Amino acid sequence: MSPTCTIPYEVLLEFINDSSDTATMQVFRGEDGTRTGATLLIHRGESISLVLTAGSLYQYGLRHRGREANVSVKVWQDVQCRLSTIFSGSILHRSQEELASKGVKITLSPADFVINGEARRLG
Repeated sequence: MSPTCTIPYEVLLEFINDSSDTATMQVFRGEDGTRTGATLLIHRGESISLVLTAGSLYQYGLRHRGREANVSVKVWQDVQCRLSTIFSGSILHRSQEELASKGVKITLSPADFVINGEARRLG
């Protein structure tokens, strides 16, 4: 059996806004996702790349065209997430299954979404 690497390494997570509208991404901090970090505006055609520690859990909230999604990420390799995939409308969408196999879990509304430190339910 060959030895396993135990040295932490970094991977890239890229959120791509492949729609014609702007979107926002909010970084959740803490294991329960209630404490929030920065909120980022992603214009159409733009992408944002985040450097993550491989195998660590990260959580994000995305908002696009009045819809919301919570995204949990625990990846071991570079991954691209397109908004069209995240908001495809069906958890059984093939692209979402591919992301899930790489460690990206998507939960669409009607979930509670944290805005400015307050949990709110939309709809």
